[in-house]
Amino acid sequence: MMKYFASRHVKLVILILIFTLASSILSTSCSKDQSATDQSATSDNQLSGNQPATGDNSAEPREPYEIKMWVFPLGDSAKQKEIFDGIVKDFEAQNSNVTVNIQTMPWSNREQKLMTALAAHRGPDTVYMNTDILLQFAYNNMVLPLDEYITEEQKNDFFEQSFKVNSYEGKVYGLPVLQEMMTYIYNLDILKEIGLDEGTLPSTFDEFETMLKNLKAKGKTGFSMDLAGSLRVSGYYAQLWSEGGAPFSPDGKVTINDAINIKVLERIKRWYKAGYLPQDAVTMNDNASLGKFLAGDVASHYISAGNLVTEDLKNVKFNWAIGPILKGAAGGKADYAIGSFCITKDSKDPALVYKFLDLFTNKENLTAINKFSGYLPPRKSIPNIFEDVKGYDAVLGQLDCAYSEPSHPAERQVMSSIIAAIQAALTESKTPEQALGDAAKDAEDTLQKYKDIKDAQQ
Repeated sequence: MMKYFASRHVKLVILILIFTLASSILSTSCSKDQSATDQSATSDNQLSGNQPATGDNSAEPREPYEIKMWVFPLGDSAKQKEIFDGIVKDFEAQNSNVTVNIQTMPWSNREQKLMTALAAHRGPDTVYMNTDILLQFAYNNMVLPLDEYITEEQKNDFFEQSFKVNSYEGKVYGLPVLQEMMTYIYNLDILKEIGLDEGTLPSTFDEFETMLKNLKAKGKTGFSMDLAGSLRVSGYYAQLWSEGGAPFSPDGKVTINDAINIKVLERIKRWYKAGYLPQDAVTMNDNASLGKFLAGDVASHYISAGNLVTEDLKNVKFNWAIGPILKGAAGGKADYAIGSFCITKDSKDPALVYKFLDLFTNKENLTAINKFSGYLPPRKSIPNIFEDVKGYDAVLGQLDCAYSEPSHPAERQVMSSIIAAIQAALTESKTPEQALGDAAKDAEDTLQKYKDIKDAQQ
């Protein structure tokens, strides 16, 4: 499973670091002679720096400036370095007295490392973030809103959803660089045994459950679903959204124990108990679940579109096809995520940094970045760059089903509570209603901690 979708459980140390940073922000905001770095974190409209912020991104440095950027491995490291170095070379040639220092960081513990750096006022100017992490940092005033820099060309060319999922309280905090979507994939050789082919794949969850039942009657496992990893990767959230549910209400209240959430968990429990899922699904992570499909052990899987580009599917021994996005009571919805660059509160010249990001995310550069990394470019003007990849046309046709909201800065922590509830329900230590009720209490405690942090920053 591609790293972009591989959310991990956030440890208690994150909350400790957030509280530490909140205290730092609170104490520095009481000083009248703040540094430019501190000022950039305390006002949405005062973006401090060597030049005033301008909407046309025309800022030039008055003195030498080094833009520090943190990135993460998106694919082949040599190819990534080649592309990024080329962008830096072009920018430095166009902007005298400016250098760009790109540091490639490991994926592991990235939130903690960035929080620690920002707490010490040693953070980068700009950093790559996935949406769920971005919301945490926006909530805690660690990244800056970008609305005054975003051009009309960008508003018209980037997919509307890509800005929408990067927004918090009506402001945009990330400039998209790549997008990803999940979809359903089927082993046609197994489905042939129950009379299904590429033209008769299920389009609703009711039809899908009928397929699972018929496969079980033939001694086949129908769906590879990991229930110990990300709920976005497993398809749990997709089922929830398609039935009209969500972990949070639009106004940020916890809803994980409402009737729709209980319905979805009862369905998954029914599938698990009936043997429609692998019996180790309750402990499987993302990669293990995909592995079962690639090995031909299960008939279907909820897959990242990025996996279509890898060698994995080129080497399988069976025929496969992408199926429709399954519909529930609220239609069909599939997980959609964005990778973006944010500007941190430590940047002394955010206008200049955005000028660099503007170049970084132009049509030519995004084509190169997404081509090597296997993701979907977030600009509408970029055509299908994977015409030769089986299944990609089908995914592009499903973008109107892309969904990723309502989200919340505490989503990752709350997801851990939901995963625990799923495991309790499937192992029958609790009923689905009891398990989700307990998870809701944990989630409300987590949200209260976030509120306390926010209140401390006022």
